[in-house]
Amino acid sequence: MTWTTAPPGPTAVYRLYNADGTPLYFGITNNPERRFEQHAYHKDWWPDVATKKVEWFEDRKGAMRAEAEAIEDEEPLYNRTGEKYEKRRIEHQIAEARARAERFPPGTVIEARALWGDYC
Repeated sequence: MTWTTAPPGPTAVYRLYNADGTPLYFGITNNPERRFEQHAYHKDWWPDVATKKVEWFEDRKGAMRAEAEAIEDEEPLYNRTGEKYEKRRIEHQIAEARARAERFPPGTVIEARALWGDYC
């Protein structure tokens, strides 16, 4: 049988965090491992994932409520919902650039590559 919406039954809320515990992305799925593989292939933030938390619910409706609450409470960096998303994303990028800049002496080629990657 082909589903036009998600199949009924148990549905998971997953939460992805970086090494320092910053929430990166939250979502719902009925197959977390498959969803993680999709994120690994498509999302440039995937290498930052250090911790995965999965919580199961009886149905998709319950999972959707829990996901919305979790996003509102924890404000993950890469969920594209809510008014705060863009501000948080930019603040995170600035903090990462500053952290990279502190690791290299000013004016070195290593510094430029660390800050700008393939653009230099």
